[in-house]
Amino acid sequence: MTKKRTYTDTESFTINRKKWFRGRGIRKALLLNDKNEMCCLGFYAIACKIPPTQLINRIDPFELNNFWFDNKKHREWKTKLVNKIGVADDFMEINDSKNIQDLQREKQIINLFNTLNIKVKFEG
Repeated sequence: MTKKRTYTDTESFTINRKKWFRGRGIRKALLLNDKNEMCCLGFYAIACKIPPTQLINRIDPFELNNFWFDNKKHREWKTKLVNKIGVADDFMEINDSKNIQDLQREKQIINLFNTLNIKVKFEG
């Protein structure tokens, strides 16, 4: 029997602005797209040690967990982003909104991660 690989939350991570896909409309961003760009949750997933190949063209943590379950991949991401209803949606709304300037977007993402006791910084 194959042992399940469980990924858990990390305490801190960094978002690289040069690879950060944001502000292009709701549900446009992916955890990782084919141009190697990520939404804020993609950066977080990689910080949680999820291999980038597992993130390509995935919309959010729910879809990733469902993909693993449906395909018997014996993997699970036990994250506060999945276990708290609406939290991942809040991140996606902030990340993808066309109506937020980047400085304000960064502050909102930092504050939202702080509510989960996760520290995030931006660079690049």
